[in-house]
Amino acid sequence: MGLGVFGSVLVLTLLFKHLASQQPNTDEFFVSEFLNKMGFHNFTASSVCSWQRVSCDGNKEHIFELNFSGMGLSGPIPDTTIGKLSKLQSLDLSFNKITALPSDFWSLSSLKILNLSSNKISDSLNNIGNFGSLETFDLSSNDYADNIPEAISSLVNLRVLKLDHNMFAQNIPID
Repeated sequence: MGLGVFGSVLVLTLLFKHLASQQPNTDEFFVSEFLNKMGFHNFTASSVCSWQRVSCDGNKEHIFELNFSGMGLSGPIPDTTIGKLSKLQSLDLSFNKITALPSDFWSLSSLKILNLSSNKISDSLNNIGNFGSLETFDLSSNDYADNIPEAISSLVNLRVLKLDHNMFAQNIPID
C-alpha cells in the first residue's frame, strides 16, 4: 500500500529540511549559487565563512571579501548571485575565463577593491559610476575594445586603475 503515513511524513520532512537548508536571500546562499552556476562543484558543504577564500563579518551574516582568483571559473557571471552581496568590499575574480557581468553586478556599491584582470570580459562599463567607494580597479588583460566611460572620472576615491592589455578606443576621460 505504498509508503504509508510514516513514509510520507519521512519523505516530506527530508524535502522540507533540504529546502530550509538552502537559506535563500543570504550571502552564503548567493555565493554557493554563484559557484554552482559557474560550474564549480568541488566546494565543501561547510559554511562559506569558514572557506579560506572568503571573509565575513563577526556575525557571519555578511561577506565582505571574496578571492576566487584562478579557480577556473568560466562563462558569464549569473544574475542574482554575487551581485546580491550588499556588504562586499573586495572582489577578486582575476585569472579565470569570465565573459560577462550580470546586470545586478553594478549594485555592489560597497566595493573598494575590484580585480577582474585576466578574463575575457568585454561588457559595457557605463555603470562604473555606481562604484563610488572604489579605490582599486583592475580590468587589465580582458577583451575591452569600447570607449572608456566618462563615469570613471566620477570615482573620487579611486587610487589604482589598471586597464592595460585591452583595446580601448580612447584615453581616460578627465573632468
